[in-house]
Amino acid sequence: QASTSAGHVWYGSDVISNLASYPPNFFLRSFFKWTGTKLGLGIFHTVMMMTARDKKKALAELKAEMAEKAPATIVPGHGGFVTESDLAERAQAFLSQ
Repeated sequence: QASTSAGHVWYGSDVISNLASYPPNFFLRSFFKWTGTKLGLGIFHTVMMMTARDKKKALAELKAEMAEKAPATIVPGHGGFVTESDLAERAQAFLSQ
């Protein structure tokens, strides 16, 4: 995360995605859905399943940090930037799921 004059900007790497659509490949699309990766802003569960040793702990730590340094912008690893007035609340909501 970086502090700017507009607020905190968070880079989500492969933990956060903002998918507009699922991959066209049937197997990839099915895998995304099976792992719980949803369209729109949220956790990229497909990657978390393969990279996080303790997913719940990692997400809890991210949630606590984002509560302390509320995001003005989130730059997901996949999908477009998100800058909305309710972004801090949306981030806390998807990190709680």
